[in-house]
Amino acid sequence: LAEDGLISAKSAAELQLIEKESELREVLARLEMLEQGLIPQDLAPWYHAQVEKYLDQIALLQEQLAVLDAMRAKLLAEYGF
Repeated sequence: LAEDGLISAKSAAELQLIEKESELREVLARLEMLEQGLIPQDLAPWYHAQVEKYLDQIALLQEQLAVLDAMRAKLLAEYGF
């Protein structure tokens, strides 16, 4: 039962990670458009802040996944799940 909860939590975190990476790619594409002059330059600070936000969120999700993997490994080692 504990392993099922960890698997569910890991699946949710992996899905969130995929979503955030996709959103980050969209923002990076907008930054490229900004550099080409297709988007007003006054929006640059906002886009740069968005990139930082997504990078932070992705890092947190990666940390969560690492913790969940460690917890699962511990359960496997201790209880043979």
